[in-house]
Amino acid sequence: MSAILSNRDNWKRGLGNTATKDATITACKAAMEGVNAVGCDAGSGATGTSGTAWDGKAAYTCTGNDAATITGVTANIVSGPAVTANGNCKLTLKDCTITSNEGISANGNAQVTVEGGEIKASDTAIAANGNAQVTVNGGKVSGKVVANGNAKVTGVTTAK
Repeated sequence: MSAILSNRDNWKRGLGNTATKDATITACKAAMEGVNAVGCDAGSGATGTSGTAWDGKAAYTCTGNDAATITGVTANIVSGPAVTANGNCKLTLKDCTITSNEGISANGNAQVTVEGGEIKASDTAIAANGNAQVTVNGGKVSGKVVANGNAKVTGVTTAK
């Protein structure tokens, strides 16, 4: 995507530079192949530390203005937050099962929605800080739920 953005002004001005247009077209094709590889529901930020679609084998981080929907992942993270949402990240976790000592860490203005699934944490299941908003719709939560500053966590149902 950065290649597309870097060539956007040249494209808009309609420069006759074939190399610039070719670079933009190549970048667009590569971006679409990346979307095709992870599927449309994955969103632009649905990547783990390896830069591939999140498979739950390593912690997941959503930052900046990323928007992502992750569906059906089973994650077993040994320590630390399994999912971290920072900045203005908008993240939806659908029918995911997350097991770790810390489940979700939401910070800044992040908005995290948990739809179904389960968060199983030996310590803190959800930690919301700053202005972060975490909403749980039908998901089960095991572990502490903490909201600091103006942060809010709503809809938590304790797992049985």
